[in-house]
Amino acid sequence: AQIKVAVDGTPGSNDMPGRIMLFTTADGASSLTERLRIDNAGNVGIGITNPTSTLHLDASGGAVLQLQRTSSNASNRLVISHDGTDGTLDSSNALLFRNNGAERARITSTGRLGIGNTNPQMTLDVTGDFAISNSSSSYWNFDRNNSSGDLIISDTGTERMRIAVSGTKPVLIGTTTVTSDKFAVLDQGNAFMSLRSDAASDNVVQS
Repeated sequence: AQIKVAVDGTPGSNDMPGRIMLFTTADGASSLTERLRIDNAGNVGIGITNPTSTLHLDASGGAVLQLQRTSSNASNRLVISHDGTDGTLDSSNALLFRNNGAERARITSTGRLGIGNTNPQMTLDVTGDFAISNSSSSYWNFDRNNSSGDLIISDTGTERMRIAVSGTKPVLIGTTTVTSDKFAVLDQGNAFMSLRSDAASDNVVQS
């Protein structure tokens, strides 16, 4: 093994940029191979001689970075790798995403994604509402009412339909009142429901 220091850049008056290099000899080899370098900018390169970030890793094969806690469970680990095309983040257990000190999402070891909850029951399990949008000013919003449990579908903040969980569990459009009907539509002053054939415009049933 060997540690070398060298000039790393163009020296000048009161200016001497330098780098540190760490070398080891692989098993079965007779020559040194550079393993780590700290350049004049303070960038650390492992497996690479021209690091471009604070920590720059380059592996010729296998995992690039592996994190584990042997004192807790040596079989559980987080591995970050890249095959030259795709990047991979692999955990032998659940993978958690935290923000501002709180868990926001997790992917379980069975591949379930939970957002807003720590025990997802489906492939995608969201606690809270979510929106589908192609702009910040217009979107479809899906939410579960905390008190009633109803599924509410809204257009840019305006409720358009709900599926109630009480009574006959009806589908409600234009109203939030649960009746004995399975399907209720209310629109003040207008024909509130029509069935129309694509074949001819006069095949219309309205109420």
